[in-house]
Amino acid sequence: MARNAVPVRRRARHQAAPPRAVPRRAVPLAVLAVLAVLALGAAPGQAPPRGEKDPVATVRVTPSAVAPGGRLDLSTGACDGQTGAVAYADAFEKDVGLKPEADGDLAGRARIRSSAASGTHTVTVDCTGRPGAAEGEFTVAAPASPSGTPSPTAPVRAGGGGTADEHEDAGGGSVAGGGAVFGVALLAAFGVYLLRRRRASGSLGDG
Repeated sequence: MARNAVPVRRRARHQAAPPRAVPRRAVPLAVLAVLAVLALGAAPGQAPPRGEKDPVATVRVTPSAVAPGGRLDLSTGACDGQTGAVAYADAFEKDVGLKPEADGDLAGRARIRSSAASGTHTVTVDCTGRPGAAEGEFTVAAPASPSGTPSPTAPVRAGGGGTADEHEDAGGGSVAGGGAVFGVALLAAFGVYLLRRRRASGSLGDG
């Protein structure tokens, strides 16, 4: 019995122990934060915030204010090295082709529609391959309100007012007075004629 027990103990001594569970190593939070930032930075196709746009060059507009039917001179240096561009605005009669000047800028002249609304308008320049490369502003003045046609008036006589009325009354009185004098003279002449005729008749009867 004792001999049989010894080998059993030896087998128990050489028996392998069960493997221990190795604890997982904790990842530092700082590393996770760095990875998150890198992932956000590498995200493709992120749209810019609304209301923002690429800065554009300036279109010089002369004069800055114009009446409907007037003209504007446009120039810009936005289209470097190009030989042409197009400027347009809702108040223009048509799009304007810009041509190079001696200083290298592109320039052209626009005509304002006679029916253009008054207020501030925006002019935009499209370069080759760069639409909306430059912008500028100008003002369309409100059309003048039509004035009423004055009615013709009679010329005022010298010494108008009461003086003119007095002259008119005096003129009428003189005409009436002249007619009365003429009538009296006519009656007197007729009386003299009758008297002479009677005398002539009496002289003939006496003979």
